Amino acid sequence: KIRLTTMGFKNVYNYGSLDVEFAYNVIKLLKIEPQSKYLLVLYHPIPGEDQSVLEAVLKRFDYPIIRISGNKDYQKETVGERYSPEEFLKLMNGASCVIGNSSSGLKEASIMGVPVVDVGERQQNRLKPENVVQSQYVEDEIYNTINYQLRHGRYEPSDLYYMPETSKKIASAIRSLTS
Repeated sequence: KIRLTTMGFKNVYNYGSLDVEFAYNVIKLLKIEPQSKYLLVLYHPIPGEDQSVLEAVLKRFDYPIIRISGNKDYQKETVGERYSPEEFLKLMNGASCVIGNSSSGLKEASIMGVPVVDVGERQQNRLKPENVVQSQYVEDEIYNTINYQLRHGRYEPSDLYYMPETSKKIASAIRSLTS
């Protein structure tokens, strides 16, 4: 809020994140529970980070690995898998640990309490809930951080990005500004 108001924005509200509200409702509505032991990798390739480093780390673990390709950040093409939002949330909630640099690891995983290892600098200036541990893009540091998170296990769900009725509050604010 402070950053936006110093930029000149006058109407700044903190009603939570729409995508986290959606995830929260899906998890509760479908009663999705953690499932089995696997690592979920959500990594968006970025310049200066050699993907072979992360691949070398992952080979050191005796866990099944599910990879969901990154988006087209930095003009890199990826072969995208197709998951419905509900399937994606089920995969995330079932993971022993989420590894990568996706905002989903910070936001949606926070309401599930899934352990997350945020690698590299892509999410460097984002707020991080307790379930997220940052790791530099260095092989041994990533490995040690994943081990820490696997030993820790689930966290209590966080409301850092979640607030009840986010969409209703946003719609109400928009109505009041346009009236």
